[in-house]
Amino acid sequence: MAGLAGLGALVLAGCSTGGGTSGSMANVKTPTTQLVHAWTSDYTSLDPANTLGVDENQEIGVNIYERLLQFKFASGDNGTLNGFGLDVTPQLATSWSVDGPKITFQLRDGVKFYPSGNPMTAEDVRYSLERMVMIPGNGQFQAGVAGLYHANQFKVINPTTIEITTTNPAGTPTAVPVALASFRFQQFGIVDSKVVKSHASPDDPYAAKWMQNNVASTGRYYVDSHQPGQQVVLKAVPNHWSGSEPAFTTVVLRILGGADLVSLMKGGQIDYAAKGLAARQFDQLQSSGFTVLHGQTPNILRADLSMDSGPLSNVALRQAIAYAVPYDDIAKVVFAGRASVATSIVNPQAPQIDPAWAVYQKKDPAKAKQLLADSGTPADFVLDIWYGTGVAYYEDVARLISSSLNAVGIKTKLQPRPPVQLIDLQQGRIHRTTNDMSGMLISDGVIWLDDPDTTIDLWGKSTGDLNWSHYANPDVDKLHAEFRDSGDAAARTAAYKTIQQDMAAAVGAIPVAVEGRTVVTNPHVTGVTYTPDPYARYEYLKPKVST
Repeated sequence: MAGLAGLGALVLAGCSTGGGTSGSMANVKTPTTQLVHAWTSDYTSLDPANTLGVDENQEIGVNIYERLLQFKFASGDNGTLNGFGLDVTPQLATSWSVDGPKITFQLRDGVKFYPSGNPMTAEDVRYSLERMVMIPGNGQFQAGVAGLYHANQFKVINPTTIEITTTNPAGTPTAVPVALASFRFQQFGIVDSKVVKSHASPDDPYAAKWMQNNVASTGRYYVDSHQPGQQVVLKAVPNHWSGSEPAFTTVVLRILGGADLVSLMKGGQIDYAAKGLAARQFDQLQSSGFTVLHGQTPNILRADLSMDSGPLSNVALRQAIAYAVPYDDIAKVVFAGRASVATSIVNPQAPQIDPAWAVYQKKDPAKAKQLLADSGTPADFVLDIWYGTGVAYYEDVARLISSSLNAVGIKTKLQPRPPVQLIDLQQGRIHRTTNDMSGMLISDGVIWLDDPDTTIDLWGKSTGDLNWSHYANPDVDKLHAEFRDSGDAAARTAAYKTIQQDMAAAVGAIPVAVEGRTVVTNPHVTGVTYTPDPYARYEYLKPKVST
């Protein structure tokens, strides 16, 4: 239970540290200027250009860096703020104009980096984007979604103006439909070019090693201290360009692994939690008076099948599995009815969605048994079901699927693994460097855009960076390449619907549930934000005013 050793010695200013453990909230008091957020694991990189795909890296990046644009928030229920769709609002840019593939940004005056005090200029923006496209990592991938591939696509017009030209992967200037929306994401954080360049070397021309553990930003918070495996303390940046301080000037990110978060919240030691809790634990906290909120974020629980070898190379067996998955039970039991059954791997809010997987989702055991018989699968076949132990509900999902598959004659074996080990196994299979996994992989992922492009590029393209199933269809690759940046909306929609139909028929991936995102807070905290990415934004959180 990493992180608990030093728990008793910590003084949480402004937050109760009482020892109550059940039944009431007697020890939970109104926070003043400090918020304590429970994390299940530590961050490993602070570099916005390469957050390594780790949620903690990306969550801290949202709060310590700023971007040219940000989400447009609308007020929701219970004091929440919802930032869905493709709309954008200014952050470090005050205005912009779009002329085909050219986007021209006017930058905000008076912005300074912390702690250097250097003023932000168009050169800092240019350099930040250059780093993103030049450093291998998830920033480079996200840049490609926006049509950014090369350093020559960024042109400084004057100290407060920068021109960006988007292209297709071949380098042809092309208006990319999701370019502006992509600028909201943490990989597009703007860095202090003077400071970063001072830490570069011939072996590390973009100071990637230094940036992994240091911050050079304009953001609302900076990293004040870090005790690896225990906690991170964020402090509000003094004299921020916005002219205001966030309500919580100190944010403690407590790294608790598999600790009993229910008891810690009831004891007043945690103010905010999302990961590391199962639905029944959210329900328990809600019944004790804590604020439990659920937002319809488009993260999808999925079960991928290794379709490239062995019995699973037979589509009839894969279809048998799809017909046997207990979709309704998972949505109702594992997620306490907060989730909905997923009918596609594509963001359900995307206008190009096709419910192509709905055919499997009536749970038809008779059909599954017939397909299993038709597949000629050997009687001794055992389906390995892989999942990470870092997500509380994965085992519940795995057990429900296992029980349903056993009932139709498909033997299973659960293969839980610690997250770091599982990532290594996944990467080995995806990149074909090892052959230590086959069967079914349970995972979930957030689709950050109301558009199919990212999803298909990651999972549907034969060379996709998350294509664990090894799904490969030359027709799908061709359609995706041709229409991902097309300005013909009708033809683009038709192409992506065809892709979804082909993928559903092949059953390399099985969408199971649209999870949404559930957050529990101290009842005296308000301002929870919901965006397509699943990350807390501390500047919007504040103590609830008593009435």
